[in-house]
Amino acid sequence: MAKAGIIGAGSWGCALASVLDKNGHQVTIWSIMEQEVAMLKEKHEHTDKLPGVKLSDKITFTTDLKEAVTGLDLLVLAVPSAFTRDTAKKMAPYVGKGQVVISVAKGIEEKTLMTLTEIIEEEIPAHILSDSLAGLLRPLMILRRMIHDKIHTYIDVL
Repeated sequence: MAKAGIIGAGSWGCALASVLDKNGHQVTIWSIMEQEVAMLKEKHEHTDKLPGVKLSDKITFTTDLKEAVTGLDLLVLAVPSAFTRDTAKKMAPYVGKGQVVISVAKGIEEKTLMTLTEIIEEEIPAHILSDSLAGLLRPLMILRRMIHDKIHTYIDVL
């Protein structure tokens, strides 16, 4: 299974981390906020943004961006759109050629009117998908599975 880094520990990042974990992937969640990571490590729950949803003991939490990015198969950028450029810029030195970066935030950059995908392409040029068909299909299969299981997770939470 894939090693996935969730960049952003808000409700969306934690929900996607839970889905990936339930599908057998090794998951690391990153947050810039030390107190948020401390809470997640202690309670395995985001009590502010996703109360009542327990996160697996197998999920790793960190404030170390290098640890959350380096050598992982899949990077899910789940920070608010206003922080996409700055976070992508900080991630760039650790992203290897062919690493898959998926943005799950919505919006555009106010100053440039660039989409989040355009910002990521500009700030993290190394993330370009693998030249092989398998390299292209793998993230699509992971996303399909995430979406399928997200629906079930959402129903379970209700």
